[in-house]
Amino acid sequence: MQHSYEVKFGLHKMWGGLDLLLSLEASYSVITRHPHMYPSIYKQVKRHLIRRFPYGVFYVVDEDKKEVIELAVLYTKSHPTRWISRTTS
Repeated sequence: MQHSYEVKFGLHKMWGGLDLLLSLEASYSVITRHPHMYPSIYKQVKRHLIRRFPYGVFYVVDEDKKEVIELAVLYTKSHPTRWISRTTS
């Protein structure tokens, strides 16, 4: 899964919660081990909802490279199609 430590530090600092950071790490671990476990919500984009927090990890699976590509971690109450622009690149 592609994600940077800078992003993680930013989340920790912004929301001030180690719990959110740990929940996000747990989500990455589950997604990496079972990338097809979660439903596609738009074309090939899948979403994993983070436990205890109103955020979702949006990602796609590249079957050729055998990798998971994170598109966004977003607040689930935000506009439902906000992440779609990230799928075109």
